[in-house]
Amino acid sequence: MKRLFLIVLIIIVLPVNVYGKTLRDMYSQLAELEQEQDNIDSGKKMTQTQINDLKSEIVSINKNIANTEQEISDAEESIILSENSIEEKKEETNQMLKYLQVTSGENVYLEYIFAADSYTEMIYRYSVVTQMSDYNNNLVEELNNLISELEVKKDDLTNKQSELSTQKQQLSTKLATLNANMGTLTEEGTSIADDIKSLKLDINKYEKLGCSMSEDVNSCIIRNNTLAVADGWSLPLASAVVSSQFQVVRTDCIGCGGTSHRGIDLAVAEGTRVYAAAEGEVKLVVTSGDSLSCGGIKVYIAHNVNGQLYTTVYMHLLSATVSYGQKVTPNTVIGYSGGWTTSTRSGMGYDRCTTGAHLHFGVAYGNSVTDFNANAFNPRNLSFLANAANGVTVSR
Repeated sequence: MKRLFLIVLIIIVLPVNVYGKTLRDMYSQLAELEQEQDNIDSGKKMTQTQINDLKSEIVSINKNIANTEQEISDAEESIILSENSIEEKKEETNQMLKYLQVTSGENVYLEYIFAADSYTEMIYRYSVVTQMSDYNNNLVEELNNLISELEVKKDDLTNKQSELSTQKQQLSTKLATLNANMGTLTEEGTSIADDIKSLKLDINKYEKLGCSMSEDVNSCIIRNNTLAVADGWSLPLASAVVSSQFQVVRTDCIGCGGTSHRGIDLAVAEGTRVYAAAEGEVKLVVTSGDSLSCGGIKVYIAHNVNGQLYTTVYMHLLSATVSYGQKVTPNTVIGYSGGWTTSTRSGMGYDRCTTGAHLHFGVAYGNSVTDFNANAFNPRNLSFLANAANGVTVSR
């Protein structure tokens, strides 16, 4: 009887290769990012021109509003003067009528004329009555003209007020459009410019290490022993209260910036020391540029923990105290926590993606800043944060 032997071939793929790329891949990615950056820059130039035109139009609208308000003020003053003049004319008319005692038709005029003692006086009285009658008629006509003028001015005033309201509405809409154009980032993390910078640094480093174009760069890193192997993780703070969780689609803080939250928030007082979560090497320090508007000052660190490559990020820093390529340990102070004075909500800062003092801590597989968000996972998968529910105090 023949015996059948089942040979099972088990291929073990180390996690380190899952998230790796070759130098050739990195050059292709760099070219794509640079093209995307060129497109964005072109779009920004166009947008900036539109914004400048919009600002000029807003200035013009403001001037029109100021002029309209002055015209309305002048019209109101003229109306007041016209109303005073009408009252004066009414008083003059009343005084004249009282003087002539015209209360029952033209017979009084005749009585006044024929009561003259002589023909000469009668002619005089007739002349006076005629002049007074003409004067009275002129006053009435002038009064009617003033009333008509007043009505026209009131109509003009109403139209100007309506026009002013419309202009203010247009101004508000344009300002809202301007503000919308200013917000460009969609999630916490690096900008394309940051990614290009990091990718260039990595390519230069891997070429100096002698990595081939087709070799997985993570394997090249391990082969060259460029990263000290850490045996575990540490909390990047002495102590903190967990305030927000890892979310691919963020629901816990609407308006905090972006559609995702690829990290865990640790609430601490501003200025608290922040440490590296494990032994490693600084990959990127972001202290300027577009990405400050969502995430503030950031530090990215590469790690080799028990043979697996990782990258950690520390966001919303008040300041960073490390630089690219620097070797760090869990006792290295890499910066100080911010999150409130750096926040736009405080009225003092630039970071629109934070509402209070805290550290945003994130972790991803592989040693790539550019692919951090794609490779990010929940920090609670790390044993030292496994029980880090909101409101829980965690310590080193």
